[in-house]
Amino acid sequence: MLNYLKNINYENDKGVTLVISVVIPVLNRQNTIGRAIDSVLSQTYREWELIVVDDGSTDNTVEIVNAYTKRNSRIRLVFNRNNHGVSSARNKGIMSSKGKYIAFLDSDDEWLPIHLAECIAALNETGELFCSALWIEDRYCTMNKIGEDGWYNYIFNDAQTKLGIVRKEKIWKFDKR
Repeated sequence: MLNYLKNINYENDKGVTLVISVVIPVLNRQNTIGRAIDSVLSQTYREWELIVVDDGSTDNTVEIVNAYTKRNSRIRLVFNRNNHGVSSARNKGIMSSKGKYIAFLDSDDEWLPIHLAECIAALNETGELFCSALWIEDRYCTMNKIGEDGWYNYIFNDAQTKLGIVRKEKIWKFDKR
């Protein structure tokens, strides 16, 4: 286990156990960051915190995220002083997190409202350490549930490259390449 993960308190300032820390690295995404945050806010699974890591945006991204932080105390905005890249931003989000699990969402992506609930259920049911996606959009923009037939490796074994939900004590740091 990494040193910075010892003696982690998985509670927010109100004493509520945070199960998932959602990390969104962002750079100049004023046109998409609101949709990404809204997709987290719409989750049926409610025990989460959202950490948006700004990596030096020069557009209105920070103002948009600040408006969300004022409306919802579970949303935090942290900064890289300069643009260090998405890997550095993810690492900063990991270091700022309080949840037992880390979920990564890109600033131009959105989740279905059941994403976190289904991933946590899959992790608890299987005992796996990683869960990526349980739904996939096909080329016709239709959402399809991924079954265990042939997709099991995609969901659980290839998760490191898919950036899904990861148990915090098993997390790695991202390479800065």
